[in-house]
Amino acid sequence: MSTHDMDLLNASGSAFRQDLNLALKALASNSSNAGDPTTLYDNQFYADTGDAIFKIRNAANSGFIDLFKLDSNANTYLLYDGAVATPSLCFRDDLNTGIFSRVDDEFNISTGGTERLRITGDGFTKATNTGVVHATTNFHESFTTNNSQHTHVFSHHGSTAGAQLGILIRSLNDSNGTLNQILCNSGSVVSFVVRQNGSVESRNNSFGAISDVKLKENIVDANSQWNDIKAVQVRNFNFKDNPSTKMLGVVAQEIETVSAGLIQEVADVDPTTNEDLGTTTKSVKYSILYMKAIKALQEAMARIETLETKVATLEGS
Repeated sequence: MSTHDMDLLNASGSAFRQDLNLALKALASNSSNAGDPTTLYDNQFYADTGDAIFKIRNAANSGFIDLFKLDSNANTYLLYDGAVATPSLCFRDDLNTGIFSRVDDEFNISTGGTERLRITGDGFTKATNTGVVHATTNFHESFTTNNSQHTHVFSHHGSTAGAQLGILIRSLNDSNGTLNQILCNSGSVVSFVVRQNGSVESRNNSFGAISDVKLKENIVDANSQWNDIKAVQVRNFNFKDNPSTKMLGVVAQEIETVSAGLIQEVADVDPTTNEDLGTTTKSVKYSILYMKAIKALQEAMARIETLETKVATLEGS
């Protein structure tokens, strides 16, 4: 605990040596004291034991800048809150790009004097290109005003074919038919919803496939689907994890005996690690089944029209 005005006495002998020793002690201890040094210099180090903060005097000699805490955690460095255009931690040649804290318990990053990233006190992230985010804080958000550009682009560049996974969205309740897994709005109107139980709802009920002739070749009439559709067993059932909901549809293993091309079989994997669990699950390509049904309906219509012609002939004779 020592301070000194750093102005040595014009004395001789032991008095000068004593004053010099006090000055050296103050230098060695960074003017360690519970109160500010009496004599202040620009760029002066000061170990404030009263507030337990190590400080440096500013270049204008008008105040101290807090550097870090003087406590058991020697790695605690102190930053001022700063502001969006004057972040507290920035780059020497780019003073409006860095980190700041807009309010207590919030972490913010700015570039070019505009807030770009916010982590709220609740742990939600807000990414923005304009500094504007929704006032509600209880969700993660990406906000953009760039026209004709995507908000997010997810691109997998792994080198192993067959191991480049996409997006995983998970909820703990997979049988709820009212809660949203994915919700898309157009303005204030809901345009597309995927429920947690797998149900899909679209505002205009329009689902399509890429079908341009410029992309196709070997175009020929399909074979008869009469026997396949006739053999399809339409069942009522429920899924084991949702016994209260009765379903109408088909069973993959039964359809496979009728038309194996309608079945897709994939390995069961751990949803977190993607580890192969050693089992498989079969699914039915319902969209193709519907096309087979249309073909069979056309065949039935042709037979009906033939019968109608014969009946008309018999009635006219």
